[in-house]
Amino acid sequence: MSKKIFIVITSILLLVPINIEAKNIDYNDAVPYIAIDINNCSGINNAIFGDVSDSTSTAWLIQKVLNYIKVLGPTIAVVLGSIDMVKAIITSDDENMKKAQSKFVKRLIAAAALFFVPTITSILLSIFGLTTNSASC
Repeated sequence: MSKKIFIVITSILLLVPINIEAKNIDYNDAVPYIAIDINNCSGINNAIFGDVSDSTSTAWLIQKVLNYIKVLGPTIAVVLGSIDMVKAIITSDDENMKKAQSKFVKRLIAAAALFFVPTITSILLSIFGLTTNSASC
């Protein structure tokens, strides 16, 4: 049991997404200008949950949780499926192998669905105006 927990925790720590941002600053462009909002982003702060790129908003937290679900779901499905397959191979029983394969396929389908649910959720939240993404502006 402790080996399974160790494997799951290790895989979680290895697959945690890390955000790295690089910004280019052009100091030579010191000419003042007037910004015209052609994308109609002036009402960007009107979303209920806030902006996805603002780390103090609820939308940012929701997006982080959804990103973790996208990574952890398929990872756990693959790890558990691999453990079942190894058990079936060790016992070398055809019936156990078929059951393990069937479970593995079902877990992969569930993982694929779990991968797309957060994406669909974030799209729906932005469509209904509950969150915004200032990066698109």
